[in-house]
Amino acid sequence: MLPNFKQEANCMTTQELIFSNNKVHRISRHIILWLVFCVHFIIQNLIVGSTNEALKTRTFAEAAFNLIHFLPVYIISVYVFILWIIPGFLYRSKLSVFMMLTASLLIIDFVLCYTAGLLYVHSQTGIPVQQITLSMNKYNAVVNSIFLPLTLLGITGGIKAMKTWYLKQRENEQLAAKKIWAELQLLKIQINPRFLFHALATIKANIREGSVNSPLLILKISDMLSYVLYESEKERVLLSKETDIIKDYLALEEKSTAQRVKSNLITDNSLADVHIPPLIFLSLCEVVIEYLLATNDYKLYADILFKRKTDHQLLFQLTIMPEENNFTVSHLPNEILAATRMQLQNHYAGTHNIEIFTHPDKVTITINLFLADLPAKNVNTNSISLKIYEAV
Repeated sequence: MLPNFKQEANCMTTQELIFSNNKVHRISRHIILWLVFCVHFIIQNLIVGSTNEALKTRTFAEAAFNLIHFLPVYIISVYVFILWIIPGFLYRSKLSVFMMLTASLLIIDFVLCYTAGLLYVHSQTGIPVQQITLSMNKYNAVVNSIFLPLTLLGITGGIKAMKTWYLKQRENEQLAAKKIWAELQLLKIQINPRFLFHALATIKANIREGSVNSPLLILKISDMLSYVLYESEKERVLLSKETDIIKDYLALEEKSTAQRVKSNLITDNSLADVHIPPLIFLSLCEVVIEYLLATNDYKLYADILFKRKTDHQLLFQLTIMPEENNFTVSHLPNEILAATRMQLQNHYAGTHNIEIFTHPDKVTITINLFLADLPAKNVNTNSISLKIYEAV
């Protein structure tokens, strides 16, 4: 089942309050923003009690009355800025128009706030508006008409940009997670139909013959299909579980191909507790063996190695050779390993190395992975190659 990437809770969390587009959350955060601003404005203006600054204190009611003259200008200018100018011009890389409109908005704010300051001084002193000098309205001209509009636009614009960036990053993460999930489903359906058909035919033949191996073969294919269909839903699985399934696959392959495949799997005991993304190595073994069986008539020998190469580095090596010295494969098609490459890039971008060598007598695929949960003996990360290299 496709995982649910939208996590919604009944109660409002801080993250939802800041980033959610839910109507209640949006209204709440805007109310909080303006309440905080109003409290700041009132406290800031308590000590400005007359046309000459700081001669006497205001009451909270007087400071709130002062706020009423300027708040509508601030609210309108903020929403024009964050709802029209930023999305319409900054996000569309129209920087010259954005700067011009922002400067124009600040000029309009200055004119309107300066006028509001004149009206406030008139209401407090009774002096006709046309007789109020710049000195008498200096505080409103500097603080309320220049400093506060510039600060408000800077803060709200920064919040808007930060929110947009965060939501974009979260969307990219969700798309990446969906991509990984889709590729995992692709790996599941890539279990070759020919293998399944012959495996079931082999089990049927063993049952008819009354072979003592029949129950064991049924258990192996049951475990393998259960792992592919269900346990691989997990983000990480134990490497030991993946190697056990690879062993089951190889055992079934030997029985279902008229003894055309023989194999040997060696794993390092120090890797027992290592976790990896599911199906990477199983699908790789399956597609390569199936391709070589389909393109050659010879019996094949598969040698698989899991080894701790260096501290925090896992080495996987798959070598396939014919029992006779007349191998005919000159290369492996790119599409054979396409799914494996995508999985490695998704999970180990920049920290994996894949090498493919084809020779007249064998094919060797080597993968080096940097595993953070691999217990270190003597950490030496400089020895880990981070370059993705492929030799064909």
